Amino acid sequence: MQSQRMLEHNLFDLRGKNYWALYEKCLHHLLDGQKLEDMNANKLHDLYKTLKKIFFYAPQRAQLIPKLEELTFRALAIRKLDKKPISDLYKSYLFVRNFEGARKLRLEYPDLYLPQVPKVNTKKRQKRDLLKLIDKGSLLTQKSFSFKDSGLVIMIGSPFCQPSKKFVTWLLKHDELKSVFINNSYWLMPQNGNLYIEKVAKENQALDGVEYLYIYDQADWPEIKYWGTPSFYFYTKGQLVGSIQGFDEFNFEAKFKSMLSKIDLI
Repeated sequence: MQSQRMLEHNLFDLRGKNYWALYEKCLHHLLDGQKLEDMNANKLHDLYKTLKKIFFYAPQRAQLIPKLEELTFRALAIRKLDKKPISDLYKSYLFVRNFEGARKLRLEYPDLYLPQVPKVNTKKRQKRDLLKLIDKGSLLTQKSFSFKDSGLVIMIGSPFCQPSKKFVTWLLKHDELKSVFINNSYWLMPQNGNLYIEKVAKENQALDGVEYLYIYDQADWPEIKYWGTPSFYFYTKGQLVGSIQGFDEFNFEAKFKSMLSKIDLI
Protein backbone atom coordinates (compact mmCIF):
# COMPACT_ATOMS: atom_id res chain seq x y z
CA MET A 1 0.00 0.00 0.00
CA GLN A 2 2.80 2.42 0.90
CA SER A 3 4.64 1.78 -2.37
CA GLN A 4 1.38 2.31 -4.25
CA ARG A 5 0.89 5.66 -2.51
CA MET A 6 4.43 6.73 -3.34
CA LEU A 7 3.79 5.85 -6.97
CA GLU A 8 0.63 7.93 -6.93
CA HIS A 9 2.54 10.87 -5.45
CA ASN A 10 5.14 10.70 -8.20
CA LEU A 11 2.47 10.52 -10.88
CA PHE A 12 0.79 13.59 -9.40
CA ASP A 13 4.07 15.54 -9.52
CA LEU A 14 4.83 14.43 -13.06
CA ARG A 15 1.40 15.44 -14.28
CA GLY A 16 1.92 18.99 -13.10
CA LYS A 17 5.30 19.28 -14.81
CA ASN A 18 4.15 17.55 -17.99
CA TYR A 19 0.97 19.59 -18.35
CA TRP A 20 2.93 22.81 -17.90
CA ALA A 21 5.41 21.64 -20.54
CA LEU A 22 2.46 20.94 -22.86
CA TYR A 23 1.18 24.47 -22.30
CA GLU A 24 4.55 26.14 -22.94
CA LYS A 25 5.47 24.08 -25.99
CA CYS A 26 2.12 23.53 -27.69
CA LEU A 27 -0.60 25.86 -26.42
CA HIS A 28 1.02 29.14 -25.44
CA HIS A 29 1.45 30.28 -29.04
CA LEU A 30 -2.19 29.43 -29.86
CA LEU A 31 -3.61 31.70 -27.18
CA ASP A 32 -3.01 35.10 -28.74
CA GLY A 33 -5.97 37.16 -29.88
CA GLN A 34 -5.49 36.86 -33.63
CA LYS A 35 -5.25 33.06 -33.66
CA LEU A 36 -8.27 32.73 -31.38
CA GLU A 37 -10.32 34.93 -33.73
CA ASP A 38 -9.65 32.48 -36.56
CA MET A 39 -10.89 29.43 -34.62
CA ASN A 40 -14.36 28.02 -35.00
CA ALA A 41 -16.54 27.02 -32.04
CA ASN A 42 -15.32 23.41 -31.92
CA LYS A 43 -11.63 24.37 -31.92
CA LEU A 44 -12.21 26.98 -29.23
CA HIS A 45 -14.06 24.47 -27.11
CA ASP A 46 -11.34 21.82 -27.48
CA LEU A 47 -8.68 24.37 -26.57
CA TYR A 48 -10.74 25.50 -23.59
CA LYS A 49 -11.08 21.93 -22.27
CA THR A 50 -7.34 21.34 -22.62
CA LEU A 51 -6.45 24.59 -20.85
CA LYS A 52 -8.89 23.80 -18.06
CA LYS A 53 -7.17 20.46 -17.48
CA ILE A 54 -3.75 22.12 -17.47
CA PHE A 55 -5.05 24.63 -14.93
CA PHE A 56 -6.14 21.80 -12.64
CA TYR A 57 -2.76 20.03 -12.61
CA ALA A 58 -0.09 22.67 -13.21
CA PRO A 59 1.18 24.60 -10.19
CA GLN A 60 1.47 27.90 -12.12
CA ARG A 61 -2.30 28.44 -12.09
CA ALA A 62 -2.31 32.19 -11.52
CA GLN A 63 -0.37 32.69 -14.78
CA LEU A 64 -3.14 30.94 -16.71
CA ILE A 65 -6.01 33.12 -15.47
CA PRO A 66 -5.69 35.83 -18.20
CA LYS A 67 -5.64 33.12 -20.89
CA LEU A 68 -8.63 31.38 -19.35
CA GLU A 69 -10.52 34.68 -19.26
CA GLU A 70 -9.88 35.47 -22.92
CA LEU A 71 -10.67 31.96 -24.08
CA THR A 72 -13.82 31.76 -21.93
CA PHE A 73 -15.32 34.97 -23.29
CA ARG A 74 -14.43 34.16 -26.89
CA ALA A 75 -16.02 30.74 -26.56
CA LEU A 76 -19.06 32.33 -24.91
CA ALA A 77 -19.44 34.82 -27.75
CA ILE A 78 -19.82 31.94 -30.21
CA ARG A 79 -21.82 29.55 -28.01
CA LYS A 80 -24.09 32.10 -26.39
CA LEU A 81 -26.35 29.54 -24.70
CA ASP A 82 -23.53 27.58 -23.07
CA LYS A 83 -22.66 29.40 -19.84
CA LYS A 84 -20.69 26.56 -18.24
CA PRO A 85 -17.34 28.22 -19.04
CA ILE A 86 -18.44 31.13 -16.83
CA SER A 87 -19.04 28.78 -13.91
CA ASP A 88 -15.65 27.17 -14.53
CA LEU A 89 -13.95 30.57 -14.66
CA TYR A 90 -15.62 31.51 -11.38
CA LYS A 91 -14.19 28.38 -9.75
CA SER A 92 -10.78 29.20 -11.24
CA TYR A 93 -10.90 32.62 -9.59
CA LEU A 94 -11.68 31.02 -6.24
CA PHE A 95 -8.93 28.46 -6.78
CA VAL A 96 -6.26 31.17 -7.01
CA ARG A 97 -8.02 33.28 -4.35
CA ASN A 98 -8.93 36.06 -6.80
CA PHE A 99 -12.01 36.97 -4.78
CA GLU A 100 -12.52 40.30 -6.50
CA GLY A 101 -12.63 38.64 -9.92
CA ALA A 102 -15.15 36.09 -8.64
CA ARG A 103 -17.32 38.82 -7.12
CA LYS A 104 -17.37 40.85 -10.35
CA LEU A 105 -18.23 37.77 -12.42
CA ARG A 106 -21.10 36.94 -10.09
CA LEU A 107 -22.52 40.46 -10.47
CA GLU A 108 -22.16 40.30 -14.25
CA TYR A 109 -24.06 37.01 -14.50
CA PRO A 110 -26.86 37.17 -11.91
CA ASP A 111 -28.85 34.52 -13.79
CA LEU A 112 -26.21 31.86 -13.02
CA TYR A 113 -25.94 30.12 -9.70
CA LEU A 114 -22.52 31.22 -8.52
CA PRO A 115 -22.07 30.85 -4.75
CA GLN A 116 -21.68 34.11 -2.90
CA VAL A 117 -18.19 35.19 -1.90
CA PRO A 118 -18.03 36.53 1.65
CA LYS A 119 -16.28 39.75 2.52
CA VAL A 120 -12.55 39.18 2.57
CA ASN A 121 -10.11 40.86 4.93
CA THR A 122 -6.60 40.35 3.57
CA LYS A 123 -3.23 42.01 3.99
CA LYS A 124 0.19 41.58 2.42
CA ARG A 125 0.72 37.88 1.73
CA GLN A 126 3.23 35.86 3.71
CA LYS A 127 4.29 32.29 3.02
CA ARG A 128 1.84 29.68 4.36
CA ASP A 129 -0.88 32.23 5.06
CA LEU A 130 -4.31 30.73 5.76
CA LEU A 131 -7.88 31.98 5.48
CA LYS A 132 -10.25 31.74 8.41
CA LEU A 133 -14.04 32.04 8.44
CA ILE A 134 -15.47 34.30 11.13
CA ASP A 135 -18.84 35.90 11.91
CA LYS A 136 -20.73 32.71 11.00
CA GLY A 137 -19.19 32.62 7.55
CA SER A 138 -19.82 36.24 6.56
CA LEU A 139 -16.12 37.14 6.57
CA LEU A 140 -12.90 35.49 5.43
CA THR A 141 -9.87 36.86 7.21
CA GLN A 142 -6.20 36.21 6.59
CA LYS A 143 -4.46 34.22 9.29
CA SER A 144 -0.68 34.05 9.53
CA PHE A 145 0.97 30.72 10.15
CA SER A 146 4.19 29.85 11.92
CA PHE A 147 5.65 26.60 13.17
CA LYS A 148 5.96 26.01 16.87
CA ASP A 149 9.25 25.21 18.56
CA SER A 150 7.59 21.98 19.67
CA GLY A 151 5.59 19.38 17.74
CA LEU A 152 2.79 20.29 15.35
CA VAL A 153 0.36 18.28 13.22
CA ILE A 154 -1.09 19.49 9.93
CA MET A 155 -4.28 17.63 9.08
CA ILE A 156 -5.55 17.81 5.52
CA GLY A 157 -9.27 17.17 5.73
CA SER A 158 -12.72 18.29 4.71
CA PRO A 159 -16.19 18.35 6.26
CA PHE A 160 -17.37 16.67 3.04
CA CYS A 161 -14.95 13.76 3.38
CA GLN A 162 -16.45 10.72 5.11
CA PRO A 163 -13.10 9.38 6.39
CA SER A 164 -12.34 12.87 7.77
CA LYS A 165 -15.67 12.86 9.57
CA LYS A 166 -14.99 9.37 10.91
CA PHE A 167 -11.64 10.58 12.25
CA VAL A 168 -13.35 13.48 14.04
CA THR A 169 -15.89 11.10 15.61
CA TRP A 170 -13.05 8.79 16.69
CA LEU A 171 -10.98 11.66 18.09
CA LEU A 172 -13.82 13.04 20.20
CA LYS A 173 -14.07 9.66 21.94
CA HIS A 174 -10.42 9.77 23.02
CA ASP A 175 -10.20 12.64 25.51
CA GLU A 176 -6.45 12.52 26.07
CA LEU A 177 -5.58 12.40 22.38
CA LYS A 178 -8.27 14.98 21.58
CA SER A 179 -6.71 17.55 23.91
CA VAL A 180 -3.19 16.95 22.59
CA PHE A 181 -4.23 16.96 18.95
CA ILE A 182 -6.55 19.96 18.95
CA ASN A 183 -4.05 22.11 20.87
CA ASN A 184 -1.21 21.24 18.52
CA SER A 185 -2.73 21.04 15.06
CA TYR A 186 -4.07 22.96 12.10
CA TRP A 187 -7.00 21.57 10.12
CA LEU A 188 -6.53 22.55 6.48
CA MET A 189 -8.70 21.95 3.44
CA PRO A 190 -7.09 21.29 0.05
CA GLN A 191 -7.08 24.29 -2.27
CA ASN A 192 -9.87 24.09 -4.84
CA GLY A 193 -12.53 26.09 -6.61
CA ASN A 194 -15.29 25.60 -4.04
CA LEU A 195 -15.35 27.32 -0.67
CA TYR A 196 -18.54 25.70 0.69
CA ILE A 197 -18.86 28.61 3.10
CA GLU A 198 -22.09 27.55 4.81
CA LYS A 199 -21.01 23.95 5.34
CA VAL A 200 -17.57 24.84 6.70
CA ALA A 201 -18.94 27.55 9.00
CA LYS A 202 -21.57 25.15 10.33
CA GLU A 203 -19.02 22.39 10.94
CA ASN A 204 -16.63 24.75 12.74
CA GLN A 205 -19.39 25.96 15.04
CA ALA A 206 -20.78 22.49 15.75
CA LEU A 207 -17.59 20.70 16.82
CA ASP A 208 -15.69 21.90 19.85
CA GLY A 209 -12.07 22.61 18.97
CA VAL A 210 -12.43 21.71 15.28
CA GLU A 211 -11.70 24.59 12.94
CA TYR A 212 -11.20 24.01 9.25
CA LEU A 213 -9.07 26.68 7.57
CA TYR A 214 -8.53 27.40 3.88
CA ILE A 215 -5.11 27.10 2.32
CA TYR A 216 -4.16 30.26 0.47
CA ASP A 217 -1.72 28.48 -1.84
CA GLN A 218 -0.68 24.83 -1.77
CA ALA A 219 2.65 25.85 -3.30
CA ASP A 220 3.48 27.28 0.15
CA TRP A 221 3.67 23.68 1.39
CA PRO A 222 6.21 22.02 -0.95
CA GLU A 223 6.94 19.18 1.46
CA ILE A 224 3.33 17.98 1.25
CA LYS A 225 3.07 15.80 -1.85
CA TYR A 226 -0.28 14.17 -1.17
CA TRP A 227 -3.41 16.26 -0.58
CA GLY A 228 -5.91 13.44 -0.19
CA THR A 229 -8.26 13.61 2.80
CA PRO A 230 -7.67 12.86 5.53
CA SER A 231 -3.90 12.92 5.75
CA PHE A 232 -1.71 13.89 8.67
CA TYR A 233 1.72 15.52 8.61
CA PHE A 234 3.85 15.55 11.76
CA TYR A 235 6.42 18.32 12.31
CA THR A 236 8.95 19.21 14.93
CA LYS A 237 10.51 22.69 14.85
CA GLY A 238 9.22 23.15 11.32
CA GLN A 239 10.72 19.94 9.95
CA LEU A 240 8.47 17.21 8.58
CA VAL A 241 9.07 14.00 10.54
CA GLY A 242 6.49 11.68 9.00
CA SER A 243 2.93 11.31 7.79
CA ILE A 244 -0.15 9.10 7.82
CA GLN A 245 -2.45 8.89 4.81
CA GLY A 246 -6.06 7.93 5.35
CA PHE A 247 -8.01 6.85 8.42
CA ASP A 248 -8.60 3.22 9.36
CA GLU A 249 -10.41 3.01 12.70
CA PHE A 250 -8.94 -0.42 13.50
CA ASN A 251 -5.27 0.32 12.76
CA PHE A 252 -5.01 4.06 13.20
CA GLU A 253 -4.48 4.51 16.94
CA ALA A 254 -1.10 2.78 17.21
CA LYS A 255 0.33 4.66 14.21
CA PHE A 256 -1.13 7.92 15.44
CA LYS A 257 0.34 7.58 18.93
CA SER A 258 3.69 6.55 17.50
CA MET A 259 3.89 9.70 15.36
CA LEU A 260 2.75 11.94 18.22
CA SER A 261 5.49 10.39 20.34
CA LYS A 262 8.11 11.10 17.66
CA ILE A 263 7.31 14.82 17.83
CA ASP A 264 7.17 14.78 21.65
CA LEU A 265 3.47 15.48 22.04
CA ILE A 266 2.83 12.38 24.15
